[in-house]
Amino acid sequence: MTNAVFNKKDRMETEADSLDRLILILEISFIFLLSFTIIALVDAAFEGLNLYHPLAEEYLGQPNVGDLRGGNFEEIVRITFVLNGLLFVSSLIFGVWIRRVRDGWTWADLGYTLKTPNFTFYDLMKRGMALGILSILIFYFFMVPAFYLEFGKEGYLAIFAYSTENRLFTPKELNASYYFGIVEMGFIWPLSAGFFFFSYTYTSLKSKFPVGIANILATLFYVFYLIFFFLIPNRNKVSMFRAILFDPKSIEGFSPILFWSQVIVFLIVLYINFSSFEQTGSIVLPFTMNFVFNVGLTLIRAGNTLAFEELEMLMWLPVILLAIIAGVWWSISKKDFSTVRLAVLQLQQYKGIDLREFLISFLTFITLSFFLPGLVYELLFLNNREELARWVIPTVFAIELGILLLFSFVVLTYLPSKSHDVLLLTKDGLPLASYLDKFETDEFLISGFFTAISSVDFELSEGKERLSTIKRGNKEILVEEGVNTRLIVMVDRDIPSLRQKIVEAYRKFEIQAAGQDLGTMIASGNKFQPVQDLVETIHSLETRFDIPQPIRWAVTVSMVIGPFMVLLNGLL
Repeated sequence: MTNAVFNKKDRMETEADSLDRLILILEISFIFLLSFTIIALVDAAFEGLNLYHPLAEEYLGQPNVGDLRGGNFEEIVRITFVLNGLLFVSSLIFGVWIRRVRDGWTWADLGYTLKTPNFTFYDLMKRGMALGILSILIFYFFMVPAFYLEFGKEGYLAIFAYSTENRLFTPKELNASYYFGIVEMGFIWPLSAGFFFFSYTYTSLKSKFPVGIANILATLFYVFYLIFFFLIPNRNKVSMFRAILFDPKSIEGFSPILFWSQVIVFLIVLYINFSSFEQTGSIVLPFTMNFVFNVGLTLIRAGNTLAFEELEMLMWLPVILLAIIAGVWWSISKKDFSTVRLAVLQLQQYKGIDLREFLISFLTFITLSFFLPGLVYELLFLNNREELARWVIPTVFAIELGILLLFSFVVLTYLPSKSHDVLLLTKDGLPLASYLDKFETDEFLISGFFTAISSVDFELSEGKERLSTIKRGNKEILVEEGVNTRLIVMVDRDIPSLRQKIVEAYRKFEIQAAGQDLGTMIASGNKFQPVQDLVETIHSLETRFDIPQPIRWAVTVSMVIGPFMVLLNGLL
């Protein structure tokens, strides 16, 4: 017997093309834009209701307690609980929900697990501590020379202790900075923003981009997030960032050397973070690494501030001890540092993504996720807001609402699915033609399996209802029953529009094959061309969007009426 078999083609295994990746960037940007729009409104409400105030006027609220990095409680509350909290909650509601519903991911797939098949909780904690110590050494390797260039021989040791205006912090100032370093940077920051990036953003990027590109993009996204909403304690984010890039001298007290040195440190440390998450698949390792890094720096600086009245060379001692510990650790257990080597190797995994697509992805995310909501921040908090034309603020909000509606429409209706494996059988289970891509098993074994399932299903349902879909991992298998044949198709997901295309092609074939004894014809060596045509046609079918007509009308009307009402309300 001869039958048509289409084998798996030699090609790069990828589940995404440029459109898939662009939609993913829009999806992540949509969640950021929505999150930060809510944050801007909540922030404005808190400011208007005067809810930003110190817990104790004579303690954390003193003018010289420090800036955002020194413990000013108003800024800590705003950045930590308002910004990070809302971002984390919105990522869970929208981002994780999309991954779970659309792709069928579990919490373990997203990294919310204390252990993995290859790593115990102890392994993850140990590796996280090792990489955290390494991160501290990386920090001092870059920041000590930067402080030396900025402040000279007498001032570069300020990086080792909390100091301001050529003096060490007072006990109150040190207490506030200690609180900020331990509570905010050690716990709240990794648990909120860190969980968002590692669980949703990075895992999503990794599913559509090569690993190396996903690591770089996630690192750049996170660093830009730190720059835009943390390193710049100023609500006029867009203006401040523009000044940093093009006119840093206009910013009083701003040091380009220290700023960009810190950015480089973040790039290296965060890239190692994402590589560690890729290697282990658990959020425990990057969280532990961030915790050791942030808390370690806090303890070193706080300890030196308590121990020394003057800046002395002995402040090098904690860093030297950490370097010795890291060296001994490396000699005893190199595997705990294997992520560093893996991070370097992953930089080579960029096949399939050119520089143009990479830049488009990055600029799209930055523009939609930061500059647009940043503009809203500026409009809400500008002191000369009354000098703006009356139509400016409502117009901006109307445009942003329109973009949000467009994003939600594109993201939520983008349900790509394509045919992978196609198997055409006679009613008796004889394979007529097949294209086996995902299935590695012999086609006769597969045919027998589905014939048996169909027979059992027919008996259990008494012929009234027939099996139409079988779930197989993250794929689905469609079963269509014809008059003389049975069609089996493995697809990414059972989308009505894709099934309709498959059914239309199958029904056309059934009409052509009416009255033909296909089993005898193919067994005798005769070819029936519609058999081959059907398999090739169905294997080439795919769909991108699944948009019912009522939803199209509803979204179109919303995109017109919604922004118009916002604009009208602002002008009246």
